[in-house]
Amino acid sequence: MISNNKTKNPMIVNKNATKKTIYIFFLILLSISCSEGDVTPTHEANDALLTKVSRNGITNIELQYDIDRNLYRLDYYYLGKLTTYYIYEYDGGILRESRRYSAEDHSLEYRSVFTADNFGRIVKGENYSKSDFNEISSINVFEYTSTGLLKSKELIFAEIAISHVEEFSYDNQDNLSGVERILNDSGQEYTSLEITYSPAEQPIPADWQNYILILRLSGDHENILHMFNTSTRYRTYSPNKAIIGEYDYKTSGHLFNDEGNLTQVTITKKNILSPQTPDEVFDLNYEFQ
Repeated sequence: MISNNKTKNPMIVNKNATKKTIYIFFLILLSISCSEGDVTPTHEANDALLTKVSRNGITNIELQYDIDRNLYRLDYYYLGKLTTYYIYEYDGGILRESRRYSAEDHSLEYRSVFTADNFGRIVKGENYSKSDFNEISSINVFEYTSTGLLKSKELIFAEIAISHVEEFSYDNQDNLSGVERILNDSGQEYTSLEITYSPAEQPIPADWQNYILILRLSGDHENILHMFNTSTRYRTYSPNKAIIGEYDYKTSGHLFNDEGNLTQVTITKKNILSPQTPDEVFDLNYEFQ
């Protein structure tokens, strides 16, 4: 095992800290407000930074930035209560480390140390868990396309014979169009998840790609991706390739502020395998600085 003793516990940081990968020059989005059911209109980018995402008025995450506009803290809430936070550290604008803390007692729960390539892209993350911060518990490996888009993300566990790789596909305008997760469980390999995106007219800004990668590490990137897609479909599979879950998320009711930033989108979640189940409808709200 590779060892690394560098552990920090900054009590001075404000809540939920998440400093995952690089710059978050948030937000672009449309200069024209659209009515319920309209597709996101064409708009010009601006340099606003996203500071909060809420669901039906209850905070999900809050984001804080340093003077160089790097995301340095990410706070996570459950039912409006702060539960955990991430702190991110950079060197020359390149993400080098993230640490997750409990909001209750500020104890360190998880730590990742990142390696970047000559282009400043994260290519490896060595992860340490609370059970032993001196031993690597898992490793993330990232690969990119020739144009710099994320091509795959692999997760390899150190102590158990389970790993998975997520492969990303894009349309001819470099919009993310799909993700396939291939699970390897003790030598048995199969597709466990497929996600299909229908991009809106508004593409994800190039400057956001590293930011989306940071949120992807903590699993909260989907709320952001809803801003740039008209629909998202999830399919989960059993080892024998049977579909065991299928959901469709459609966006509507886009609202924008005077600067053209998206401030609200309505999500309608449909259970495709159980059409008799009532749709789940909720609003995602976005705040900026």
